[in-house]
Amino acid sequence: MSFMKLGAKLIVMMSVTFMLAAPLGLAQKFSSDTPSTTPDNFLYGLNVAIDKISLLLTFDNTARAQKGLEIAHERLLEVRQMVAENKLDAAKAAAREYNDTLSTVESAMSGIHNSNKTEELRKKIEIETDFENYDNATSSVISQIETSGNVTAGQQAIIDSIISSLGNRTGHVKIEIQNEKEKTKIEIQQEGKDANETENELENQTGLTTIQKERASETIADVKEKLAELATKLGNTTATSVSQLFNESESKLANAEIAFNQTDYGTAFGQANAADQLAKNAEKQLENSLEHNPSETHETGTVGNVTHGEVE
Repeated sequence: MSFMKLGAKLIVMMSVTFMLAAPLGLAQKFSSDTPSTTPDNFLYGLNVAIDKISLLLTFDNTARAQKGLEIAHERLLEVRQMVAENKLDAAKAAAREYNDTLSTVESAMSGIHNSNKTEELRKKIEIETDFENYDNATSSVISQIETSGNVTAGQQAIIDSIISSLGNRTGHVKIEIQNEKEKTKIEIQQEGKDANETENELENQTGLTTIQKERASETIADVKEKLAELATKLGNTTATSVSQLFNESESKLANAEIAFNQTDYGTAFGQANAADQLAKNAEKQLENSLEHNPSETHETGTVGNVTHGEVE
């Protein structure tokens, strides 16, 4: 719990009433690995209040959405810290603040309007680019929460519930960003312009295409490795639900590779991410099956076909 960090945040919040701070680079926004304070500290309420006032004093919707992502990232670090210390009520409190902050991001996104619809789309794609960087940074944090150490079954159920809540809210923001982009694209199309071409140009200019390509490629490679490992354990299993999840994951992975090779990197990442979640669920169900039926052997044989084409 850093008093210096909290004091610095208070100074920045007070200063913003006089001037607009220059935006931080993407690497700086989500690079912090330590929260200023946590819900088990008596200063936490002040910390959250400062962040909320800072958002209220950010009148530009694009800047508010970007600032909201920065704050949400800190809330997520708080969740991880509290789970690591097995303070699950405090973790739930930080998760609620996380969800509230992302709701502000959604509201800011829907408030972006410009008479120049190309410029409006640019601003929305800038937020989407920020969100991709945010999502990439927070994915590793959530993975650390998932593997938080030795806990009881009841504690794990609470942790799983927290993770599910975080994932649902993050996914909702992603959908909202896409919906807002589509609204603007329709208006661009009504002006007689090619909305998809405009979108592609702006995505290249903001660096979104490069980010999505890198994330899709990495996730596809990770899922292929997971499925290859999982396949060696499934040869003799009698748990049909595990095999079904495995096959569904393979199907999503194949879709991801097709989309990637068609340079549709956003879809490629979405399908690869879905494949990853299915593979994780299959692995969990397999572990549960082994616990309840230790006599089953899962050491040999393979299921499915994880030999897919190379991602270029």
